[in-house]
Amino acid sequence: MNLPGWISAALLAAEIALQIALALRVLIRRTEPSVTLAWIALILLIPVFGPLAYILVGENRLARKRAENEVIRRPTYEALLARMRAQTADAAPRLTDHERRLAAHAAALTGIPAQPGNHIELIDDPLDFLARLANDIDAAQHSVLLQFYIWTDQGLAKDVNDALARAARRGVRCLAMMDAVGSSAFIDSDAQHRLTDAGVRVTHALPIGFIRALLARADLRTHRKTAVIDGRLAYTGSQNLVDPRDFKLAAGVGQWIDAMVALKGPAAHSLAAMFLFDWEMETSEPCAESLASLVDHPPPPAHDAVVQLIPSGPGHTAGAFLKALVAAVYSAEREVLLTTPYFVPDDTLRAALAAAALRGVRVSLTVPRRSDIRLADAAARASFDQLLAAGVEIHRFADGLLHTKAITIDHEFAFIGTSNLDMRSFWLNFESMLAVYDDAFTQRLRALQLAYEARSTRLTLTQCRKRRPLSRLADSAAYAFSPVL
Repeated sequence: MNLPGWISAALLAAEIALQIALALRVLIRRTEPSVTLAWIALILLIPVFGPLAYILVGENRLARKRAENEVIRRPTYEALLARMRAQTADAAPRLTDHERRLAAHAAALTGIPAQPGNHIELIDDPLDFLARLANDIDAAQHSVLLQFYIWTDQGLAKDVNDALARAARRGVRCLAMMDAVGSSAFIDSDAQHRLTDAGVRVTHALPIGFIRALLARADLRTHRKTAVIDGRLAYTGSQNLVDPRDFKLAAGVGQWIDAMVALKGPAAHSLAAMFLFDWEMETSEPCAESLASLVDHPPPPAHDAVVQLIPSGPGHTAGAFLKALVAAVYSAEREVLLTTPYFVPDDTLRAALAAAALRGVRVSLTVPRRSDIRLADAAARASFDQLLAAGVEIHRFADGLLHTKAITIDHEFAFIGTSNLDMRSFWLNFESMLAVYDDAFTQRLRALQLAYEARSTRLTLTQCRKRRPLSRLADSAAYAFSPVL
């Protein structure tokens, strides 16, 4: 249909005015330079769709209810964190000077202190984790708190769901929180109805819809994986509530390979507190009394590991884990081992890794040869040249989709949890990582990382530079727009 000339001119002028206004808004917000440039390019170079994309997902707008809940309840939680910090002053003498500085930095970012007196165990068998979780739920007496990004009902995951239903029927308080997008296939299924019919309280975190998409950014997700039994035993790590023998087999990347930790001691209470905070933000149900009880009645020491929870997500703790990781990499003296399924670093992390390698630190990155997200694979390859040239080792794991998210530094300090090493996890997802200041645990985790590395193929700079020009261009384009994805 041909429009009159003046209407066409008016629409064009309106579009140009919108593009200029949005580009100026991006500049005024002063986000990371790479994010700023990517959005300005998208807005100015792709008419209609570029501005529309920015309006829908360009700013980290939480749903109004959750944002208001956080503002209203933040002072209460800040007071609880202050009490927690006062209780854990004796953690400092157990740390080296190096660890003390890292712990102080992380505490400044999140308000959560390093907590002594923990027993932490590495679980590198996904089936073992699911079986243990089902057994622990069957033994629960008071409460079961579960939060997963992806929630399924196949294989051993069904055993967990059945145990959860049994616990609810015998009067145990059971709360289940699942991401509205990651768990969309489970939501409103017969399996979910079995849980709710048994008395399990279920909530869908960060729900989406057409109207919501106009008012809040729809791709902000909760990526946390947490289980807390009776406030005394907690699990966290990279594994969703899935049985790898039945999960995404059609993707052609093999079984997913994950690592979890079992945690007893004060840090288990921190994970429970994080869950209850999320529950209150999503449901508006007051949880301050339960949180105060966790803070004021910490469990007795379970062992001697010092553990610090580092939650991150849009809002108060945005970028917390990235900042803690960059500080740790810059302080490394001997070795940095990184294991992640998705590697799309921002400029600060890429510079920190390159700088560490150039000063003689062994920096080794292990990633899947192919993940289930091809665009992320392409964006990762765009960073490889620079890192390889600086001396970073890159190993590609082909025996399944390596999904473990772990970092060990100088054989003595570790991060493990839910965050990928990409800008989505750093800035857009709600994530949780544990900083573990314990030599014995770090050595066990490092041994697992080295086992992954031994099953991988090392990428060389020559191989990387032999990629065809069109492939290199596609990878660079994927990376250029990765901050907005």
